[in-house]
Amino acid sequence: MNDDRVEEPEKRQVLWVKESLLFNGTIPKNVPNDGLARLNHAPTKLIAQTFAFVESILNAPRSKQWRKPTLSILNSPFSTKKMITIVAGTNRPLSKTIEVAHFYQNLLQSHQTPSQILDLADLPDDFVFSALYNNAGQNEEFNAMHDVMAGSEKFVFVVPEYNNSFPGVLKAFIDGMSYPSVLTSKKCALVGISDGVQGNALGLSHFTDVLNYLGMNVLAQKVRVPFMRKNFVDGEIKDALIAQLVDDQARLLLAF
Repeated sequence: MNDDRVEEPEKRQVLWVKESLLFNGTIPKNVPNDGLARLNHAPTKLIAQTFAFVESILNAPRSKQWRKPTLSILNSPFSTKKMITIVAGTNRPLSKTIEVAHFYQNLLQSHQTPSQILDLADLPDDFVFSALYNNAGQNEEFNAMHDVMAGSEKFVFVVPEYNNSFPGVLKAFIDGMSYPSVLTSKKCALVGISDGVQGNALGLSHFTDVLNYLGMNVLAQKVRVPFMRKNFVDGEIKDALIAQLVDDQARLLLAF
């Protein structure tokens, strides 16, 4: 690197290490840089030196495309603790998806487990233009939601069926995340919902392919809620079998 520019790959590696230190208290395995790979067995002194190095990189002159992590989660209503984040996977206002997300949050609370909801309806309207690609890091609202994902270890994705698959806004949200993905090696459960008979079975399959590619660990027990108008009324699952399957899934996720 020269005096006035930091190479993008090296910056991404440094951010990866700093993010892992901040949120996990550990150094990520297989850091793809010989100088940083030693940190897997680093003493406290070297960790401190790494933070100093990280800060020097972050404060170096850089292009507009690269974003210094805002860590806005630290100043948001979302928790920095490793609690479960429930993602309502559509930006449709007042959706059934957000109602199911709240149902799942109450279910987790009944198991003495706190959780938080990330509603994609809160995404900036123009985020596919203002927060992705050359504009990565320029949209503070998107950055805040990104940081919530970065700070969580387990997730529940509530995924409605859109045109026999999952919503495009959910894919765009994931596409806008930093690289390496903040979802790698993390764990999640999937809940599909639809007004039809399949409960978004095919959409969950498509979405699982995406998460597997990112290196995420997807819980095998996926719950599908079909015929939502009949099976989900007044914020509750009315079908006893489906309700039991969701409860079983929650228990498995907690032990995952």
